[in-house]
Amino acid sequence: MLLSLVLQLVSEGKLELSRALDAVTAAPARCLGIQAGQLETGRPASLCVLDPAGVKDLREDWLSAGNNSPWRHAQLKGSVKLTVCQGKVSWLSD
Repeated sequence: MLLSLVLQLVSEGKLELSRALDAVTAAPARCLGIQAGQLETGRPASLCVLDPAGVKDLREDWLSAGNNSPWRHAQLKGSVKLTVCQGKVSWLSD
């Protein structure tokens, strides 16, 4: 959901794509003082592959027991298709 919400800000012209991607990748790593958020030769990759035109329907995919969210019934653009963590596939969509 975070990535979809960030991409919504990009589509509304409120945030540049490069800044949005930095905010969810390299910037948190810099704040924590860890080497992550970048692809480098010789290091295990951590990344996600997304379909920016795909739609995430939160009405169908809501996993939380809590229902107090402004996005509970939203449809957001940008669906994650694949997640790789430390070089290993950790999630793959249908």
